[in-house]
Amino acid sequence: MSSRVNIGTELRVRIDESSRPRNAHITQLLPKVTESMQNGYSAAFPYAEDGSVYALAQWDDQGAVTTGPRSCTPGRAVTASLR
Repeated sequence: MSSRVNIGTELRVRIDESSRPRNAHITQLLPKVTESMQNGYSAAFPYAEDGSVYALAQWDDQGAVTTGPRSCTPGRAVTASLR
């Protein structure tokens, strides 16, 4: 899928099976992550296979994030698909 994403690509993100999907968009693409960048996050980055990229995204509706369940906690995985 990495060849189909760019900065600005729209995503639908589910925090877990019971949550409603939220809209987000990609703000950064990183072909690999340096150790110093990983140290800036509270959860370790997963192993990336060859041809994979790390995508950093931002919620489209910031207000929904503050009123909804906490989404960015250490060890939590989300499911994202292209909109």
